[in-house]
Amino acid sequence: MGKRILLIDQNDRDRGDLKRILEGQYELWEAGSAQEAFGLLTGKNGSPDAVLLDLEQPDMDGLVFLEELKKRISPAESLVFLLAEEEPGETELQALRCGITDLIQRPFHAQTILTRLGSFLGLRETASLVGQVERDSLTAFYNREGFYARLEQLLKQNPNLPVDLVAMDIGNFKLVNDLYGEQAGDELIQTVARCASGSFGKSGAILARKTGDQFLFAFPGGGVGGQWLWRESQSWEARYPIDLNLPLRFGIYTIQGLTEPVSVMCDNAKLAADSIRGRYDVHWAAYDASIRQRLLEEQGLADDLAVGLRDGQFDAWYQPKCDPATGKTVGCEALVRWNHPVLAHLRPDQFVPLFERNRLITKLDAFMWERACRDLADYRDGGERAIPLSVNVSRVDVYQKNLVRYLQDLMARRRIDPGNIVLEITESAYADDPVQLTDTVRKLREAGFRVEMDDFGSGYSSLNLLMEMPLDGVKLDLRLLQDLEKDPRRSRFLQHLMKMVMDLGLSVTAEGVETAYQAKFLQEAGCRSAQGNYYSPPLPRAEFERFLKSHG
Repeated sequence: MGKRILLIDQNDRDRGDLKRILEGQYELWEAGSAQEAFGLLTGKNGSPDAVLLDLEQPDMDGLVFLEELKKRISPAESLVFLLAEEEPGETELQALRCGITDLIQRPFHAQTILTRLGSFLGLRETASLVGQVERDSLTAFYNREGFYARLEQLLKQNPNLPVDLVAMDIGNFKLVNDLYGEQAGDELIQTVARCASGSFGKSGAILARKTGDQFLFAFPGGGVGGQWLWRESQSWEARYPIDLNLPLRFGIYTIQGLTEPVSVMCDNAKLAADSIRGRYDVHWAAYDASIRQRLLEEQGLADDLAVGLRDGQFDAWYQPKCDPATGKTVGCEALVRWNHPVLAHLRPDQFVPLFERNRLITKLDAFMWERACRDLADYRDGGERAIPLSVNVSRVDVYQKNLVRYLQDLMARRRIDPGNIVLEITESAYADDPVQLTDTVRKLREAGFRVEMDDFGSGYSSLNLLMEMPLDGVKLDLRLLQDLEKDPRRSRFLQHLMKMVMDLGLSVTAEGVETAYQAKFLQEAGCRSAQGNYYSPPLPRAEFERFLKSHG
């Protein structure tokens, strides 16, 4: 076999997946902890050719472990790859600054891993040091280390030269690999690189592919504005090899001399790009200190999620849906609440958008589905009448291949009729991949679930969308109910909108009902499902059950 790989990961499943990929290709050394890895290195002759490691170790801080590991292997002999999630966190960024070779991102793809390992090992064989390998094999741009070295050299030679540093990434890139395969992902990266070279290379920019779908550009002379970047990139989409909404994000950091490490400057540009993640109407941001502080606070919340789920900090509250004509309860929606040990009671809008951006929302949604279905089953087993229960399905959940099977298994385990579950999918999910979304909605309905479009009227779609997608109903965006008393045109518009939706055979739920005027308006418009503080705010389980008994 020849080449030796040291695999260090406490997760047995991940280690097993990588073992199946690497066995037969390499001599594999396995360790489940830092100390076990150190023992292996002590008992083996020579260093491994490559190390694949996860920073989450049961017996040592990840960055401390990385530094200790580097003392026990020869950097000239061993490449170090970090096992990371799709969106690297602050810890991974610090590890990158410590000089690891590259990231191997989850979910693991066998061909990608084997190709990447083979390429780096082959390149190392032709260079005396890994640091001499300056080019990305896929795009021929500088790689991360080559870019750092080239930019540092430029700044040292020209200490007063203004330079604009730009970080760019491709929104929804994960969907490309998931839906079209890794080869399509590589072709897209190459296409974007050619477009960037044509648009920015003529300006004398230094071009690099940092990792995955992340690029770095340095513009000597400065003067680069976000509007110019966006305008120059507008023609790229027509050249993409696939038809998918792939918005580009740009983060700009203006370099004021070599006052900090180049790696930190690049991190700052990336932080600026990350600050607009999930905002489809904003395409670029310039770095300032407040961005770093805010993102560090958000990263703290993201880090708290796993502990919060483990320690019972999250709970499901329930907001009734009532018939405006009778006031009787016709359904309810499960809404998450977080009792944070330091920040106290957090509103969903303080953490849900963050978890959607970094894709952690899938863990939170899975918890909410489980909790809501448990409560519904308990209520049913107590002899009470079951009512339709609505749960949220995020735009991230929609593109999980096992979504339908997961929900079916949950229904079977809790002995719940899928017809009692209403899945609310936000309207903005249509912007990502309408074909995939339509297919997922069709499969969910075939499995017996009701599917409604949430936040309808928020700006991403039109009535054409309702004719294209196999929906059961819509939930109106709460802003549509605002100022009905003051604006007759708004009232007439909403009346016509609701009539057109109902004429298509779809049910309508109104959200955000706060006044008696709004409730009467909805009753006269034929709406039979409404929720809002006029009827009841979200309630803990016990209070909701009492409400249901008095308003059933």
